[in-house]
Order: sequence, then structure tokens, then C-alpha cells
Amino acid sequence: MATKNPNLHVALIDADLDNSNFSQFTGSNSSIDISTDQQFKPYKWNNIEVFSMSLLGSRSQSVSMEASRYVQILDDVIERSLWNADHFIIDMPGGSSDIFRTGVEIVADYLAGSIIVTQPSMVDATRKSLNLHEYFEIPVLGLIENMSFLQIGKKTFYPFGKSTIDEIAKEYGAKVLGKIPLSLDIAENLGKGDPLLKEELLPPIDNAITEFTSAMIQVPGFWARMREKISEGLQEEVEKVLVNFIVTINKTVPVNALRTTTGFRDGKPFMLVITDEAGTKEITSVPLRVVEDGVKVLKDPKTVEFQIATDFKTLARMIMGQRKNKDGSLEPYRPEDAWYHGDLKAYGLGYTQYAVRAFRTIFADEQTMFDIRNRFGPLLNMWI
Repeated sequence: MATKNPNLHVALIDADLDNSNFSQFTGSNSSIDISTDQQFKPYKWNNIEVFSMSLLGSRSQSVSMEASRYVQILDDVIERSLWNADHFIIDMPGGSSDIFRTGVEIVADYLAGSIIVTQPSMVDATRKSLNLHEYFEIPVLGLIENMSFLQIGKKTFYPFGKSTIDEIAKEYGAKVLGKIPLSLDIAENLGKGDPLLKEELLPPIDNAITEFTSAMIQVPGFWARMREKISEGLQEEVEKVLVNFIVTINKTVPVNALRTTTGFRDGKPFMLVITDEAGTKEITSVPLRVVEDGVKVLKDPKTVEFQIATDFKTLARMIMGQRKNKDGSLEPYRPEDAWYHGDLKAYGLGYTQYAVRAFRTIFADEQTMFDIRNRFGPLLNMWI
């Protein structure tokens, strides 16, 4: 990029904080300084501003922190560094940990989208990543398949299996930006601290740059929803939904079977907390216990032993069994979807399993949901 357009100011953030390898790949032994006003001074490499943990300590320095610390470091790097760049590329670690979600939240107002790099054998991982982007409504600019094949003379080999990127891209309506072969030259050059690709390998990268620089800024759907304000007047409606929900459960769900399948045999009391979309403001809460003849509302909240918390939008989606996408289309929504993506939380040691199984059992019961959907469907549909 730097050699083709020296006037394009680009920054690279290596967000793989505990496994950073920028120094190894570039052969750099430089370090990142901190200004007098306590801001990082990015390292300049080939006209690219860089932050990498490998530039803070030695190349062999191990890093192991709590997830919250990684999130804080990433926030400080993005928001409190002396950047002078027009475009930022954040190299995210594999998976969908706190770093991924927090990184998206931090840059949400100026996010162009994601370029997903995969391999032929990473079929499930690629689909998981695309599903995650769909769930959070994060734009996908395209897919690149790395180590796609190996060319030796006129023969083509597939060390990691035949290419899967075209099939998956078609399935998700994504764009294929190209395929990069398994190359001995790349491995040898990386060993020399030279990560630059040869001209014949650059088309996928050029395609990615074109998509990146021409993309329109699109605020991720989950971030837009977190900014939605729930009016004070909605609290009464939310409480009506909860009351009706509990009454309906007691009428329709065989509680003894529920107690057996969920593990709530000893009737341990728990607090059900409903918050706003951001999870920062409590709308209402109710202490509950599963007893022989149903779900009982407790008078003394001090007796609760664990807590299940979710926002009202997630509760609406679980009751209605569907969610609305950014384009207005509807798709099925399962209670476990809420837990897998952090929208339903269980607090208290040993109760994650119980909470998940209880919600799965209750919300999967169509008889239970019918009355609530019939009475509160218009309200709940506004929030799915």
C-alpha cells in the first residue's frame, strides 16, 4: 500500500494482544514510546503507523491477563494514541472474544466492515464468523482464502483440502476477494523479516483495499440498538409482560417436569433482571423460585442465590421466537442464541447450566408462548 500511494496514511493495530507477531514478521526490534501526556506514539513501518504488543516488550515477552485488561488496552490504544492516519486496519485475533466485540464497539461510528481471512479446512470456523457478523449486523466486505492451494510446476496440490470459500460465500451472500496459495517464498521471507508479497500474489490484497477504501460507513446493528432509549413509561408494560409470563407458566408448564429437566429441584431462589439494551439501566427485577405448584414470586429479594439478567429486546425476541434484521427481514431466534452471544447472563457459581436449560425449556413451550404473544405481540414486535 505504502509504495503504491505514499499519500495514503494507514494505521495497523495488532489486536492479538497475547500472541502478537508483528516484530517477528517484520524483523523489527524497535519499541513504542509514550508521550509526555501519556499517549502511545505509534511505530512507523513502511509509512504505516503500527501498534503491536510485540513492540512494547521483547519479541519473546509472554502476555497473560484477564479479558477485561485486554479490552482496556485495546480501548487505550485506539482512543489514546497519537495517530495521524486516514484509514485504520485492526488485525483481530481468531474467534469472537471480548476483544472482537469491544473493538467493534469502539470503532462503530466509523466502521467500514470486516475482511474475513480463512483457510480451506476452516469450514465451521468460517461459518461461525459469518453467523456472528450476521447476528451483530456487522458489514462483511469480503472473504480471502489463505493457503488455498500449493502450486509445484504445473501440478496443483491441496494440502488443507479443496477450496471451500466460493461455496460458503454464495451461502452467505458474501464477496470472494481472492485466494492466496501456500507459498514457500512467503515462509522464507517471513523468516527474513520481509512480509511483503510478490506482485503475482497481490490481487486478493488489492481487492480488499478497493473494498475497504470505497466502503460506506455502516454502524453495526447491535451498536445502533444499544443507543435506543426505553422510555420510563415502558416499565409498566414490561412488568405486565413479566406478570403474564409467570402466570402463564404456572397454568401451562408441568412444573415437576420442568424441575427435573432444568435441575431446579431444590427450588433455589433467583433474581430475574430486565435491563435496557445497553445493559446499564435496570427496568425492573423480580425474585423467583420454582416450587411444586409453579413459579413463585418471592417477597424477600435478599434470599436470592443467583441472578439471570437480560435486556427487554432480548426478552421480546425469546418470547416471539424471532428477531428482525437490519433490512427488516425476520429470522428464527432461540433462547440459547441469547446466551451464546452474551445477551442473557447468569450470575452465580454453578448456575449457568441451570439457567440455560430452564430458559430453553420454558421458551420452547409453544403453549406457554401462545397466550403471551397473543396479548403482547404488538408491543413485543416493536422490540425484536
